[in-house]
Amino acid sequence: TTTFTVDNVTGLAVGDGCYVEVIGIDNLNYAAGRIQSITSNDVEVAIDSTGYTGSFTSGTLKWVDRNTINGAWDFLIAYIKNMSIVYGDGNINIVLCNSPSNYTNNLDPDFPIWSAGKAIAGVAVNWNLSYYDVAHDLEITYHDQLVYLEDGVHPTTVESRTVFANHWAKWAAGGAVPHLSLIHISEP
Repeated sequence: TTTFTVDNVTGLAVGDGCYVEVIGIDNLNYAAGRIQSITSNDVEVAIDSTGYTGSFTSGTLKWVDRNTINGAWDFLIAYIKNMSIVYGDGNINIVLCNSPSNYTNNLDPDFPIWSAGKAIAGVAVNWNLSYYDVAHDLEITYHDQLVYLEDGVHPTTVESRTVFANHWAKWAAGGAVPHLSLIHISEP
């Protein structure tokens, strides 16, 4: 575990997820973990920083609510960024996307699916990541839902998976915009 001294522990609880943004210890930047204990202003987090070198200059511990789309993605993105720093060169491209259509389980339309895609697009904006609105690109209608997503949710045949893979490959080959200024979110 790694212990961080923070100015204010109000609202933090054992078991909460968090990540840190740190200047001075590269391998600790964006490290994510669960809070193990809180004593006074010391927060012990399940992050193994053994062998990390550098001189701590400043940092922020950020609580994330992993029960929400935003918090879950924040935790995962921070973790991925940290693993890229620890095991690579820190230069990683992350692309987020929505569901392949705005329909699921035979609902016309399924507004929670559309809302989740919109929330994920917001996460992409907050982290300055690329976002692929695959539902807009595929233009699957309610009537075509069961053609491409045979169980009403997933592409389960080789043919339907090939359709999706080809769309992804075409989009990726065209080059994703690395920094988003505008995101189009199709209305259901």
